Amino acid sequence: MSKNLKCFDRAIEAIRRRFPSLRIEVGTNADRDPVAEIPSQDGLDFDVTISQQNDDELHLETAGFHSEWFPCAEADKFDDFLEAAGGLLGGRYRVLETLAGKTVIESHLQRPEKSGSWTAIATWSSLQALIPGIRRQRVVRNQGWD
Repeated sequence: MSKNLKCFDRAIEAIRRRFPSLRIEVGTNADRDPVAEIPSQDGLDFDVTISQQNDDELHLETAGFHSEWFPCAEADKFDDFLEAAGGLLGGRYRVLETLAGKTVIESHLQRPEKSGSWTAIATWSSLQALIPGIRRQRVVRNQGWD
């Protein structure tokens, strides 16, 4: 097993320890990359996917957010990923989505600050975010664990 694949296994193991009743379905995708599907369930308000791609990236994804942390073998990147995944699953972190109509065109994974404000720690956007138009924002945040 490669050092990087161990990052995925270690991440899933850490999440299982923190959230022991969380149902996590581990498998592989079409490219044979490891994937953990975490479906909406008691304690989790939305689906989350964790995957390892391109040998050195850990990915965190919800319906309207996707980001990667790499190289995953670096301790600080791995720790940042675990903090982000645990914060999102536990409800401490949130995703602020920007929508054009019903389509998410940009999203920010945010952590709370002591001042009461929120700081983006990861961002995703589509090319559609560059096109002017009417926008609205929506907060996606788990309410079930922390």
